[in-house]
Amino acid sequence: MGEKLKLCLGCMEPKTDDGICPNCGYSNNAPYLPSYIAPGKILNERYLVGKLLSYNGEGATYLAYDSVTNRKNFIKEYMPDTLCNRVKGSSIISVNQNNLVQYKAFMSEFTELNKVLAKMRTLNHINPALDLFAENNTTYVVFDYVEGITLKEYLQENAGELSWDEV
Repeated sequence: MGEKLKLCLGCMEPKTDDGICPNCGYSNNAPYLPSYIAPGKILNERYLVGKLLSYNGEGATYLAYDSVTNRKNFIKEYMPDTLCNRVKGSSIISVNQNNLVQYKAFMSEFTELNKVLAKMRTLNHINPALDLFAENNTTYVVFDYVEGITLKEYLQENAGELSWDEV
C-alpha cells in the first residue's frame, strides 16, 4: 500500500514529506501507547491504521484508511484490557488462560452487536458497521469516518443542555 508514505497517520490527508502534517500538526513518527496498534500497521490487507483516537475497558478506536475504497474510516478493536494485553512489538493480542472463556464470550457479544449494527444501514442516526473481520486474536469493526464532536464536547459547548429536538 503506497499510501502509507503519502498520508498523515493523524488525519489521513495527503502529505508531501515525512515531516509534521500541515493539516493537523501530527508527525508520523510520534510516540504511541504500546498497548495499542502502532500507527502505520495494515489490517486485513487493506486498512492502514492511523492514530489511536480513544480507548475504554472494551476496546480501542483508531483512525484508518481503506486502500480499496480510498476513504477514511474508524476501526474499533475488541480489546478488554483487563482480560488481555498486546504482545510487545506486535499487533497480536495475548489472553491470559484464566480469562480465555470470558474473553471469547465477550468477543462473541461484540461481534454479534456489530453484525446487528451492520444491518441498520437505512437508519441515518446510526453509523453502521461496514466491515467486520478477525485478526491478531481479536475482532475489528470498520465504520465510516464521520466528522464531528463527542456528546460530551457538545454539552460543554452548549451549557450542558439538549433541546428535545436535539435529543
